[in-house]
Amino acid sequence: MKVIWSLFWVNLVAILLMMAQGQQDEWLIATGSGKNRSEAVRDALRSVVEQGVGVWVQARSLMVNLEVKEDVVRTVAKGYVRRYEILEEQQEGEIYRVRLRARVADIFQAIDQHFSQAPALYQELGEPRFLVLLNEEALGRPLQDEHPAELAIIDILRKEGIRVVDRSQAEKVRSAGRLQALLSGQKEVAWVVGEESRAEILLVGTAKAEFFGEVISGVSACHAHIELKAIWVDDGEVLVARRLEKVAAAEFQLSTAARIALQKAGQRILQDGFLALIVKAFALEAAEGRTIALRLKGNYDDLLRLASIVEKYQDFVSVVRDEYAEGKKEGCLWVRVKGDLSVFLRWLLNQPWKHSRLKVLRKSASGREVMLGAL
Repeated sequence: MKVIWSLFWVNLVAILLMMAQGQQDEWLIATGSGKNRSEAVRDALRSVVEQGVGVWVQARSLMVNLEVKEDVVRTVAKGYVRRYEILEEQQEGEIYRVRLRARVADIFQAIDQHFSQAPALYQELGEPRFLVLLNEEALGRPLQDEHPAELAIIDILRKEGIRVVDRSQAEKVRSAGRLQALLSGQKEVAWVVGEESRAEILLVGTAKAEFFGEVISGVSACHAHIELKAIWVDDGEVLVARRLEKVAAAEFQLSTAARIALQKAGQRILQDGFLALIVKAFALEAAEGRTIALRLKGNYDDLLRLASIVEKYQDFVSVVRDEYAEGKKEGCLWVRVKGDLSVFLRWLLNQPWKHSRLKVLRKSASGREVMLGAL
């Protein structure tokens, strides 16, 4: 996936450059300040982008300096700077100030124009894998071995060229009780499921078929209700969700009518552009950074020290969450950064750590969870 994500960023930059050739935006003026020149320029550029194309507002719970900040409304700049020129700059005590002019463009518009169809965007994203898991119920009884709606969704995804996690792996997730944890909103479980299954998008939900009545003598009708959530494994947040009610089916056998109603519900839930919406939502999130789990042996102060180091990375976004086990003397930071995660990891290993530097002791199969130790 490292190579794939590197190609994604290269392709996205190429797309933005192509769009820039055909755009003639006006110059926008902005000022910025910081501890040094580079910080002041970044502050001004962020301001000019928000001024030019606005921001994307998204409700989230974030970790800031290892403290939970509940229900934070995060604003993400929707554009990119095509060109800028510094007009004025000066040092005022400990504060550096700049005034610049820039031309900006809308990154979301760029994605929309060049990926009008979900398959093209999906391929550019490196074909992320989906895992599908539903709790299904027919006529008041949970379905243990048969999952008509789930299978219908998987069939649709595969026909659309979407890579889907093998059902045997999905069943391991179900048997471990993690589907119920995901449905109850336990965000940290999404990362565990992603690491175990190598999935990047989880489609989880519920489907229920109920007896509706007799259409004609001897023919029974059932209505199915289905709810589906697309969850990003990086932070456990719901990308998009959809619910369908009263998907009908009628058969002579009541149990058959219930099964067919569930199957139809699974087929219809991804229609009306919902699959495209999932892919686009994933693309927008991925453009704002990916998450890497940094595990570290040591005390809690060591974990705080690691957090202070990663926050200095140029493309650092946030510490999504942290975890520390006193008994094991081991902690973990889930860090979100923009760009290639391998580039970030190389940068981190070159940073001073106590009297030496950090090294990778082991990596997960995905490469997105690493155990760190001192050289």
